[in-house]
Amino acid sequence: MLRDPTVPGRSGTPSPRTGRLNASPRRRVAALAFAGIVVLALTLAAHPAAAQATTGTAPVTVTLTAPSTAPAGSPFTLHASVSPTGNPGGVTGSVTFLDGTAQLGTVTFQGNPAADLTASLQGLGTHHLSASYSGDGLYAPATSATSDVVVTGPTPVTVTLVSRTNPCVPGQEIFLDAWVDTPPGMPWATGTVTFQDGGTPLLVVPLDNQANASMRVVLDSSGPYNHALTAVYSGDSQFAAGTSVTLQEDVFSMSPTARFVHQLYNDILYRPEDTGYLESEIDWGHMTRGQAAGSLAYSKEHVTDVVVVAYLKYLSRDPDPQGLNYWVTRIMYGLTSTMYPGEPPLATDEQLELSFLT
Repeated sequence: MLRDPTVPGRSGTPSPRTGRLNASPRRRVAALAFAGIVVLALTLAAHPAAAQATTGTAPVTVTLTAPSTAPAGSPFTLHASVSPTGNPGGVTGSVTFLDGTAQLGTVTFQGNPAADLTASLQGLGTHHLSASYSGDGLYAPATSATSDVVVTGPTPVTVTLVSRTNPCVPGQEIFLDAWVDTPPGMPWATGTVTFQDGGTPLLVVPLDNQANASMRVVLDSSGPYNHALTAVYSGDSQFAAGTSVTLQEDVFSMSPTARFVHQLYNDILYRPEDTGYLESEIDWGHMTRGQAAGSLAYSKEHVTDVVVVAYLKYLSRDPDPQGLNYWVTRIMYGLTSTMYPGEPPLATDEQLELSFLT
């Protein structure tokens, strides 16, 4: 009896449907096993994390240290430490700092199971911070208790405005100085200061690296003679905006002699004239302008300032009463030749050190 060639035979006759020999059960098992290995290898190649070793099970304690308050945008330091529980083995891995569920940053341990992160927060109110340990081959992952940080608004500052010449005369250029004081221990303020005259901006000046700003200006003398000057600080990410106390700058119309005397007082004594004596003496011909300048330069007030500055600069201290009187008297009454360097008398060490006064 002839066999139908389309029906597979029991002895491995070729099948027209598959074009290959029927495999034995043992071969089929081996083929399936090989296919499984290939699939696993492809899976691990596509997902390397699946090939990494799992973390250990030894418990640890994670401690987070954070400030209770922080100004918005102001940097502060977070500190996390990981302590093993009953196991002296070294801790490796990393710590991720979290604000709620948002990551602030991750720090990998460098030989010590502790990590510091400099962070800043923007939203006002309470932030719930935590530190999450990654775990390693020995220790299990863990998370610290929550630390609440209250983010406050920008820190208030104090703005100060001064004039180097007040009062001034029409057409005279004056110098204005402003500075921004921040609380002790905090950095210098940044930003700008706007100098204003009665609310009208004069100039916007950036703060220098010590929060100072200066400008020169000739005030309008055609209108009011009393100018209300202010310095307005812009504020920055850490410090609040602020305005100085109003500075009253007076512009007086003066005679040429009065203007000269007024300038002498500002240049030599750094203050306004308190009497009209020198002006009268010059106008009446009793004193020349040079004599007027000399009377201020060798006045007890100015000479005292010179001696005090000399003690601070060369002896790093305030003058004692006896030394102050000695040098002031010598200069005022011509017992020293000038107020400038020369040959010192052979006297005390102090006199030698202050020899530039002789």
